[in-house]
Amino acid sequence: MTHDESRRLRKAIAEFVKDTQDVREACKRFEVSTTYVRTSCREHGVTITRPPIIRVLHISTYKIIALLVTSDMSLRQIAKELSTSPQRISDVAKQCIKAGIPIRSHDE
Repeated sequence: MTHDESRRLRKAIAEFVKDTQDVREACKRFEVSTTYVRTSCREHGVTITRPPIIRVLHISTYKIIALLVTSDMSLRQIAKELSTSPQRISDVAKQCIKAGIPIRSHDE
C-alpha cells in the first residue's frame, strides 16, 4: 500500500467512525486493528465517544442482597436456599456494609 493509499484509507476510516461512532464495525469493514482506527480518528480530529460502563451484578447477587436486607435467615440458610456457599453470602454482606446498605443482623 502506498503512502497516498494509506492516507486515503485513514481518512475514510475517520469519516466512517465520525458518522457511526462504531470502532469495531470500522475494524471489520476496513480489516484493520482498533489501534489503527483510533490513530486514524486522532489524526483527522474525530473524537470517539465511548458508551458508559454499566456494571451489572449477577441476578443471584441481587437475590442475596434482598435476603440480607429483608429476611431474618442466617447466612448459612441464605446460602442453602440460593445454592451457593456461605462464603459468597458473607462476602456480599461485607460489601453491603461497606457500601452503606443497611442489612439485618445475621448469625453465621
